Order: sequence, then C-alpha cells, then structure tokens
Amino acid sequence: GDRVVTVARVGTGFSMEQLKEIRARIRPHLRRYDPHRAPAWLGSWRGAGKAKPDAILDSPTHGFVMEIRAAEIVPSDDYEFGHTLRFPRAVVPIREDKDWCDAVTESDLQEFLKDGRGLLTARRVRTKVEVQSDNDGEDTDDGKHHDGPAAKRRKSNSGGAAPRLGLSALRRGRSFGVLEGFRGTDTTTVPVASRLLRGAEVFVLNGDKEYSKGDLEAYVVRHGGRNMQNYIKKRTSLVVAASASDLRSQNLARTAQVDIVKYGYLFQSETEGRLLPLQPRFLLSTSSDTAQRFKHAFDRWGDAFYEDVTPETLRESMEDVADADLASISEDCLQRLSAHPRFRKSTQTLRKL
Repeated sequence: GDRVVTVARVGTGFSMEQLKEIRARIRPHLRRYDPHRAPAWLGSWRGAGKAKPDAILDSPTHGFVMEIRAAEIVPSDDYEFGHTLRFPRAVVPIREDKDWCDAVTESDLQEFLKDGRGLLTARRVRTKVEVQSDNDGEDTDDGKHHDGPAAKRRKSNSGGAAPRLGLSALRRGRSFGVLEGFRGTDTTTVPVASRLLRGAEVFVLNGDKEYSKGDLEAYVVRHGGRNMQNYIKKRTSLVVAASASDLRSQNLARTAQVDIVKYGYLFQSETEGRLLPLQPRFLLSTSSDTAQRFKHAFDRWGDAFYEDVTPETLRESMEDVADADLASISEDCLQRLSAHPRFRKSTQTLRKL
C-alpha cells in the first residue's frame, strides 16, 4: 500500500491567505492523531515531542506537494528518515501541477547524503589561479641566482621538472541543478514591444521544434507579461504549451483542473490586438468549469452555436472531428447543404477538407 516517510515539519513561508487555502483543502480529511491508532501508511513511526502531530490526514491521497527550501539535511531521531531539514521554509505552499505521489522519495533524499554531503544550499566555486613572480628562479639585479618558490617546488619533485600550471584542477561532485525543462529563460535583455500581456503571469509548460520554451517565454516578456515556472492557483493568468502529451502537462491538467492553451492563441491575439476569449479550438486541455461553460456555446467539435463561422475556424473545428464521424456524413446531405445559399461557402470548404 501507500507509505509515507516522515522527514520534517515546516512552519514558515506561508501568507495568511495561503494558510486559509491549505486549511480549507485538508480540513474535510483531517482527524485527531492518536499514536495508538496510527494509520498503516505511517509505518512504525509515531512521533514524540515537537515532532508529534496534532492531526493527520485520513489518507495520503488527500495530501499535496509543497515546494520547500532548506539549508541542509542533518541527523535526527525525531523522524523516520533518520535525518531532518535545517531551516525549512515553504517556497510554493501548494504545487498545483503535481499529485501527492510526485513528492520527493526516500531514495532521492539519500542522494544528498552520499559521501557525507548534506548541504542543500549552492556555493559558488571559484577557479583558483596560481600567480607566479616574474623572477622566480632567475638572476636578480645583485647578480646572484635566487631560487623562488616555484623552483623549490620543482627541486622537491623527484620526477624532474614539473609542468607549470596556470589553473588548479577543480574537483566537483554531482550536480543537483534545475532540469532544462523546468528552468526559466534569461529574458533580461528582451525589450517590451507591446502591452498585450500587461499584468499577466504566464506559465509556459513546453515548446516544440518551431518555438521552444525559451522562445515563448521571450515572447511573453516582449508583450508585457511575466513568466512563471510553476502554476499557482488564483495567480497564474495563463498556462501555455505546444502539447499536453508530457507527464508534467498531464499532471497539471488532472490535479489542478486548469486550462492549457495552445501557444498559437498568443499569436492570434497579437493579430487582433487584444486577448481573445477562450474557445475550444485554442485549448489543449480544458478544466471542468470551462467545459461546462463551453457546453452551452459550442458543439463537441468546438464549432460555435452563436458566432459566424469562417473558413479558417471551420477548418480548425474539422481537424478535431474523428474520421469515423466525417465518413458518416452522407453525400445527399452535402448536396442539400450546397444548394442552400447560406451554407454554400461552408459546404465548399467542407468538400475541400
């Protein structure tokens, strides 16, 4: 079954609004903690002192992923992991793009403890430069030959003259940097050309061969928007992607129930000079609220009930129609439509498709 390994407790980094949101989210699933009746998913850990919880969830499936920052991992007997986090602080209290089972695992944390390492804060390593005097091992103005430090080191080397190195070798451990797909693009030099996205906070999930994630993030800044690297509920204005086939997009669509917009929507909005209202043809993934709203304005293929169709919008709608549904349209039906003046142009477009 599901198992949870306790590591630390986090009490800082939240705003009052975030605390209210967290409480409202987990309150229906909380129960008073009784160490004598601990759930199976807690294993053998029962907690004591400050580590003992006042309440716990009835199931870890009702939990959520929290992004935290800490200084290091230190030994501790208070938690089942055998270590705890020093100075933990919430950075993103609720990661809406992740399910509870996407949290860091025990083996992931063990990676930080290999070779005695526990530091989580990055330290900049500067290259050490060896500077040598110009008169090392040379004759000076007094006519005498003086052995400089470099010459003495060479004499002490039984293997003969040592090579003269300008840079010392650096020994680096394993890097735990941010993965490429999760890293923001440096847009400090991108000029702002319009106010199309002014005030909008945009989360670009991914790109494609034509427009990479970096290209799209630069586009957001160029039109007055601000990039985010995570979805934050009630704050993120727009989630943009080239596709919703990767795991991160699928998790976000499933757990956060958020609309994921095709990046072409931005280009069409730029052409119109304003942010267009969302329509099914713009979306890769639709939240339940948006789907309910669309239900009364569009058919199941995204064709609007109350808006005039254009050849371009009709073509986009037809691309979403399954081949089996297209084959079910009889030739007699097409002929009848083609005879009607109102549908003549649309029918001609349909025949071309």
